[in-house]
Amino acid sequence: MKENLPKSLQESRYILRHLSGHLVIGVIFAVDPTPLPLGTVARSLWVMAARLIEEFRQRKQLARIHSLRIFLIAAIPLIGYSAYFFALRRQSPELSAVAFNSFCLWRYQAPASQATEKLPAFVSRMLQPLWRFK
Repeated sequence: MKENLPKSLQESRYILRHLSGHLVIGVIFAVDPTPLPLGTVARSLWVMAARLIEEFRQRKQLARIHSLRIFLIAAIPLIGYSAYFFALRRQSPELSAVAFNSFCLWRYQAPASQATEKLPAFVSRMLQPLWRFK
């Protein structure tokens, strides 16, 4: 895994940029008195706009990253910020695990396994594939 990480990072730069965009949306709307509706709308619009742009540029492979599944996950309040982690997992499960664990360490000061235990059971089950890989 360690030797494949630089290659995975290079191949996943596009997805990581969109993931960063979603996290920036979270930071921006964290100070808003109504963060859930505005953040959810902004994330959903981000996915739709990215899909349309890539379709317009005729880059089908990149347009597929912004799938209906990613759009639906992005539309879920709070959980939606992890939408592009799922796209990253499709491309590189190892990188997804490293990135999601790093995010949990930064945000919750705990590894993903401990951070997700504090969430409702259905949310924990939904996020579990992000930090576990074979």
